Amino acid sequence: MYWIKKREGKQLEGRVKTFNDSDFLKHLEMAIQYGFPFLFENLDEYIDPVIDPVLEKSFVVQVSQILCIYLLHSANRCVKSGTT
Repeated sequence: MYWIKKREGKQLEGRVKTFNDSDFLKHLEMAIQYGFPFLFENLDEYIDPVIDPVLEKSFVVQVSQILCIYLLHSANRCVKSGTT
């Protein structure tokens, strides 16, 4: 993990979270929306299913050619991630 932190440098500041952090979803959404790197640390065998759409790259193309991903905690809200 050291080399990832070194490679991403300041881009990764404030974007290294664990599933135990109360604000990890908010930071994950912002990272997706603005194209910032995001890193989970201290993972065990359990991975929170709320991030399954991210791991499976389940992007949906909206009418305006915007890529969206729907995280499980916000089924009706799209996290915009760019254009096609």
